[in-house]
Amino acid sequence: MKRNRLIYAGVTVCVLCAAVLFTVLDGGEDTVRYHQHLEQPDESELGEKPESDGLVTHLPIIEIDTTKDGVYQKIPGKAIMDEQQNAVIGEETGENGETEITARLRTIEAEGEWHDSEGEADNESDILIHIRGNSSRAFDKSNYRIKLTGDNDPLQKRSLPLLGMEKSADWVLHGPFLDKTLIRNYMWMNISAEIMGYAPNVRFCELILNEKYMGVYVLVETIEVSESRVDLTQYEAGDPVMSYMIHIEPKAELDRSVETFSFYAKKLEPERQIEIAYPGRQDLTREVKEYIQADFSEIEKAIYSDEAGSDPDFYLEYLDDTFYNAFFEFNKDGEEPLYLLQGILIQDAVNYGTGDAYESDYMGQLQEDGRQMIDVIHGNRLIMRSVPGKGSGWYTKDISEWVIGFLVGSEWSGNTVAYTDHETTHKGVYNGTYFTAGSEAGPFEAMLARVMDEITEYESSKYKEQHLIGFANSPATDPLEYRDDYGELREKYAYSGTTGVTYARQLDKICQIDAEHIRTTDKMKAGYFAAYSLYDFCEDFYRYLSEEQTTELADILEEIDREGSYDGYAELLGKYHTVPVVCTSYGFTTARGVVSEKGFPLTEAEQGERLVEIYEDLCSTGWSGAVINAWQDRWELRSWNTAYAQDFTNNALWHDIQTEAQGYGLMEFSAESRMTDGDPGEWGKKDIVCENNGFTLSAYADDEGLVLLVEGDGISPENPLYIPIDTTDKSGSSTSRTPQLSFSRPADFLICIDGEENSRIMVQERYESVRANFLQEINGEDAYISFPSADSDVFLPINMVMENTTIVDYVDYTNRGLKYLPVYETGKLRHGNGNPEAEDYDSLADFCFGDDCVELRIPWALLNVANPADMLIHDDYYENYGVDFIRADSFWLGIAADAGEETEMHEFPLKWEEKTYTERVKQSYDIVRAAWR
Repeated sequence: MKRNRLIYAGVTVCVLCAAVLFTVLDGGEDTVRYHQHLEQPDESELGEKPESDGLVTHLPIIEIDTTKDGVYQKIPGKAIMDEQQNAVIGEETGENGETEITARLRTIEAEGEWHDSEGEADNESDILIHIRGNSSRAFDKSNYRIKLTGDNDPLQKRSLPLLGMEKSADWVLHGPFLDKTLIRNYMWMNISAEIMGYAPNVRFCELILNEKYMGVYVLVETIEVSESRVDLTQYEAGDPVMSYMIHIEPKAELDRSVETFSFYAKKLEPERQIEIAYPGRQDLTREVKEYIQADFSEIEKAIYSDEAGSDPDFYLEYLDDTFYNAFFEFNKDGEEPLYLLQGILIQDAVNYGTGDAYESDYMGQLQEDGRQMIDVIHGNRLIMRSVPGKGSGWYTKDISEWVIGFLVGSEWSGNTVAYTDHETTHKGVYNGTYFTAGSEAGPFEAMLARVMDEITEYESSKYKEQHLIGFANSPATDPLEYRDDYGELREKYAYSGTTGVTYARQLDKICQIDAEHIRTTDKMKAGYFAAYSLYDFCEDFYRYLSEEQTTELADILEEIDREGSYDGYAELLGKYHTVPVVCTSYGFTTARGVVSEKGFPLTEAEQGERLVEIYEDLCSTGWSGAVINAWQDRWELRSWNTAYAQDFTNNALWHDIQTEAQGYGLMEFSAESRMTDGDPGEWGKKDIVCENNGFTLSAYADDEGLVLLVEGDGISPENPLYIPIDTTDKSGSSTSRTPQLSFSRPADFLICIDGEENSRIMVQERYESVRANFLQEINGEDAYISFPSADSDVFLPINMVMENTTIVDYVDYTNRGLKYLPVYETGKLRHGNGNPEAEDYDSLADFCFGDDCVELRIPWALLNVANPADMLIHDDYYENYGVDFIRADSFWLGIAADAGEETEMHEFPLKWEEKTYTERVKQSYDIVRAAWR
């Protein structure tokens, strides 16, 4: 099997010590792979099962005997746990401190017949064996590394073709423990081989260890050089392209290790390093190591890039000529003109791509777009056709007098910055006509100086004008350096018993861009400014700064008010910089959903108050101004903790108020609906769904959710009400354990109206989306090993996951629970007046009591509706191994006040009707407007 260039990665990590191979190959044909599940005869084809006192099975049998001097030896490598059995504190060794022991292995594997453990062996050998793995060392079912040796000679390798696989001396016995299906690693090895040409071969078998049955195992090839595995071309000194093999190891030999992109970008776990396995030590010259480091860094950058998940069209640099024409017409005779800070952006696919910042589609595109933008604002550009993210038309209106300046870039990819700064081909010095970057600058900063210099040169020479200019920055790439001294305290590659801290790694802060490293010359008359987008990045950030920077910034850190904006972060930047500092983006959302423990839902009024508070704080600490990041809510945006549950086909038609990113505007859009203000006057007979138990239930579907009205004598906060909802026939229960209720149909959701402070919507546990999609991140358990029955009568509160902002000294597999994701009960309902015209308006209100009535709105996302415009809802998670969508034609609703008779449920047809949307400025707009005037 040969290929021009093959990458072996991913699933091999599941079974082997993490290994990645990169090779230049030529000629040859692919090896035909044997698929055991398809080709090995099953029990029905083997005839009558023989009688035996031993194990008889259609699978191959492997027996291992560790007897020495008549006693079974303990196999080294088992995890040693702390007293609480929570953390691994070491590994067991043999009786004399051995890390592996001698044993005897025999296999019974003949094809096409029953395998009897009492029968003759097909292969037999002495072996060396130890328990392998990382966290799996603590599992009840261990994984083993096996090396075949000569009889009574552990130093002599012996190669045998175990279970029909190619001869080898080195094998892994993988014991599926967490995977109760037993097939994951087997399946993915075979699929990977079909895709890539080679992945380690695998065979199911049954293991007997010291006469004890251990269960089903998978025997796995280890990665090694051979014609049918990894056929490396022989190394020859001076080759411009070479084959190489690398391993990710817990501790690497210093002279065989390399620091690639994943090392300096802090993508590797701290206790792991990259070790070169081929070429051998005798050929590892400085040039060879540099080649491998550079080549593998390119591949790692592609692996870790966000490009695959980014939308190459999702950026907006400038609009069609109609915007600039309207801008001109508004300003030319206006007493209070508008002013424009014009962006020169970088496309997401390039920013998060695999190259460095000096490539033509990065720096070259910024330069070209800068020149084009200069012509646009001066009314001197014809753009015949539109490309993604850019407008088109005849730009004839000179608006340059109302342009404050230019902002280069948006939020830079830390990966690209770090990669550029570690590229040896680029220097950090630049001397231009208008901008310079001195010896303290890095290559990325020098690139920015060059881009701003050439943009300024173009405007100065062509239009005899200059504008202010700066580049975008953010907490992820600011000048601050956080401690990450694990390598220093661990003597870089050797275990010394200390742990160190990994603050930068936890914050994913892998680079710095400092506006102070770029200077203007006397010819730059307009000026230069530092610009930052601001958001909650790291609470008490000053505690985690590097020792060097803590010393360097000691005077400023002593002065800042740590109770101020962003824990004093904004004040520190204002005092640090010698150039004007502008906040080019900050904001707060009025969405119902949250993404972080730091940002619980805000009303429109609270949004305005927070915006004003930050603005005034910035101005008082030396900042030159601030830009709110959104004028209007943007329904097309996504948040990481809700995107998994949505279908985005028609997301412009509906508002997901559970998605945090959609609510940052000062203006919202809404369609015709029913106000949740306790006044049933808007409702009509056509809205009635049912009349049950003395109550009338009405329903209406709008752009945000399902709106309900319950009317009846005695409805008040003191008297509980229950509304069961059936959305899917794939799951649901006709009874509820708590509260004790029964329904005429299996319900998927249960709304409990229990006063103003204790009301909520609950979900039947089978249909709980957070469990199915985030249980591993919440508590470390696999949601798909054991899951609720489709008719479970347990109804649970509805939660959403949030970011874990906890910073600890060091994270490894012994304390990962500290970084589990917290949850927020988003299904708890808030009482208040939802009418924007009311004096007591509460924009977060979910329900409101009136005279003998209650109105409520349930967001679509809380009902597992992925797209209400097409009425797509979630299918069964455990049938689909995640989120898939099915269409719903109707919901079934009921209403009850107690646990008495069975609650009758009635059909509510679902039909998305064409809607008219209107704009409305939020309360926050008036608050900000008053403060800014």
